[in-house]
Amino acid sequence: MSVQQRLNGFKRTKYKTIDFHGHAFEVYLPTRLELQGLTHKCQSPPADLVEEHFARLKDSLMRSGTLGDPNVEIKDDDILIEGRSMRQTARWLASRQLNEIAMIGLVGFAEGEDVFALSYDELSASLSDKEIEDLVKAVEAVVKPRYEATEKN
Repeated sequence: MSVQQRLNGFKRTKYKTIDFHGHAFEVYLPTRLELQGLTHKCQSPPADLVEEHFARLKDSLMRSGTLGDPNVEIKDDDILIEGRSMRQTARWLASRQLNEIAMIGLVGFAEGEDVFALSYDELSASLSDKEIEDLVKAVEAVVKPRYEATEKN
């Protein structure tokens, strides 16, 4: 059999079934390039999403009275608590939120759809924080398996 015949007969597995709380879900398995694109988009959250998280953190700090603490330094566009940037924390929260949307977006995904079509508000209205965390872990185990899970003896 020639290489061309082998390649023509190759069919990429596009979906894998996972069990989540007694229900079977089809998870789309992105190619390496698709996964890199998702990862890049998650690691580069839009500025408005970062600002939204920063405003929530700032409001929370104001309500708790933490802004008057001597370990808190207020800068023009940031708040440092014991040297830790709240803007960086807001960026991390936005990245995490986008990752959760992307991973859950792969459940039942059909090619041509937008993985990020689901909003976080819709997601959190349907699932609890613990269920979101568990579902993301289940999807990531399929989409990004760790070496130990794929190791052959």
